[in-house]
Amino acid sequence: MHKKAGGLNQALSILLEVLTPADRILVMDADGVLAPRFVETALRELADESVGAVGGIFWGEPGHGLVGELQRNEYARYARDIDRKNGRAMVLTGTATLHRVDVLTRVAAARGRDLPGPAGLVYDTTALTEDNEITLAIKSLGFRCVSPADCWVVTEVMPGWRDLWRQRLRWQRGAIENLRAYGLNRVTLPYAAQQAGMGVGLIAMWSFVLLTILTAGNGLRVQPLWLAVGLIFVAERVVTVRRRGARPMLLAALMVVEWAYDLFLQCVLLRAVWDSVRRAEARWHHVTSFNPLITRKSHVRTPKFDLARRNHVGRHRRGNKHPGPDGGRVRTPVRRTRGAEVAAEASLS
Repeated sequence: MHKKAGGLNQALSILLEVLTPADRILVMDADGVLAPRFVETALRELADESVGAVGGIFWGEPGHGLVGELQRNEYARYARDIDRKNGRAMVLTGTATLHRVDVLTRVAAARGRDLPGPAGLVYDTTALTEDNEITLAIKSLGFRCVSPADCWVVTEVMPGWRDLWRQRLRWQRGAIENLRAYGLNRVTLPYAAQQAGMGVGLIAMWSFVLLTILTAGNGLRVQPLWLAVGLIFVAERVVTVRRRGARPMLLAALMVVEWAYDLFLQCVLLRAVWDSVRRAEARWHHVTSFNPLITRKSHVRTPKFDLARRNHVGRHRRGNKHPGPDGGRVRTPVRRTRGAEVAAEASLS
């Protein structure tokens, strides 16, 4: 648990001594690729004194077959949900977040008194999910956390089911234990309601599975009402990933595949609750993977990515380097990073 949070605290203990309260600090994962306008947009948002930090909207890297495609659909729905909430962030994602130095200083000063965690540290080293915990800390101090559409970031997806299980188990258990540390209050109430909703969904889903098994021997009969409900459910799954293109929409339309994925995530929830109750030891899991965006070859066919869009942003003009809300295929600038060339071809639909 001390790996990431501890490393960040070590760096911040030095940086916060030399930076001014007006400075900004970008915290991001090494495998992430930022949108061209990420920093520019985040700085503009932080000009509002009520905003404590600006987090990224993450999109999954290409590859890794079915398990990768399911994660990318999941991330697309999360991005759409943030967009529909006008950029209000539930979590300041660890993939990339721009922080205000003065806010981080206040967080460290409040630790051990008004906030959980060791006194004097920015990040709580006892938390499994440092990004979720720092979000609660910043909100508890009265600041807003936002994730604008232009602050997207491409991050890794888990390459296999075992890796995905370990990742989501840490995420889910971390969320539960963060709520336990902060207690129920105005900040944590939406998070507690989200966890309760997941619990209700779990009971409903497994009740449906059990009922289907028990009644399977009586033969199948089409009920118009439930058929209509099922079609509405399928339509919702398809519409929420339409920005990703035809193949993700087809995967969503099959329903049974994503339904099985949801069952998988609900099993993770059950295991997280059980581990939290019995205080089982929690461990970090690191996946070593190849990021196709970073290569030493100067000419490489780069993958297409889905970007979020917002209606209030200015209209995109043909020939611009960066994407606008109206869509269209664009190519972001090529940047050299330690001898490697980074290029990303973005696709808005």
